[in-house]
Amino acid sequence: MTYRHDNKHSKCFMFFFSDHVYCSPSWEARDGTPYSIARIMEFLPPEDAPKGPEGKNYLYTRVRLAWYYRPSDVSDRTVADSRLLLAAIYSEVCDINQLRGKCYVVHRDKISDLSSWKKRSDRFYFNRLFDPYIKKEFEVIQSTDVRNCEYL
Repeated sequence: MTYRHDNKHSKCFMFFFSDHVYCSPSWEARDGTPYSIARIMEFLPPEDAPKGPEGKNYLYTRVRLAWYYRPSDVSDRTVADSRLLLAAIYSEVCDINQLRGKCYVVHRDKISDLSSWKKRSDRFYFNRLFDPYIKKEFEVIQSTDVRNCEYL
């Protein structure tokens, strides 16, 4: 868990492991693109913090994020639904000051009323996974829906 105070908008956020968040570079470095969306995987001390037990005394200054993409980020196709995301097989360590706020991202199958979900602010959904290394999308299904695997 970590706190971040946004002086520009007088908001204070408390972030936890697995929270979904809005991210962007510093206000001065932004180029007008929408905030990126990611899930917090872990909080990290500064890169120069000592390793081992003495490193535990440092405040978290970095965060590992699992990214989501907007469909328009990865292809030329136009998607009318601004709430649709692609989960990604990609994570990155970023400065904790790049976190801008919280949002909610769930798999499409977990939403009973998509229209109502999308009317609420800061709500997104996904049903596909994007691998940026091979530039390919995959459908994401729940393990409970798999019927041809004897080990589940």
